Amino acid sequence: MQKYNATLGHMLNHSPTPNAWHGMIDHPRYGKIRSIVLLKDVEANEELFFDYGYLDNHSRVESALKGIFNLGKFLSKKDDAELAMYLKEHIKILREKASAVVPIISLVNTAASYFLEI
Repeated sequence: MQKYNATLGHMLNHSPTPNAWHGMIDHPRYGKIRSIVLLKDVEANEELFFDYGYLDNHSRVESALKGIFNLGKFLSKKDDAELAMYLKEHIKILREKASAVVPIISLVNTAASYFLEI
């Protein structure tokens, strides 16, 4: 490769109070591509931050997902495997729709991983 042609998006640091996130834009030449989307106005030379969603979110999300899954088992009277298969299709649809809804993206991906591993 003669020229480096990737972005510098991987250089953003973590903060629990981010000022940017990874979004998608419709590039005129390349179609849908990842981009850095600002959550608020920033000053020149101000550092950009993402919330990586590490352990603090993981424990809350995992606990909530287990509660949702157990409630689903109780209400549907399905066993773990049956309920996981039932939810798989719904998670697939949510993943497709979630790209437009920033706060849900992380939760849906975590939920999908959790339910698909059961």
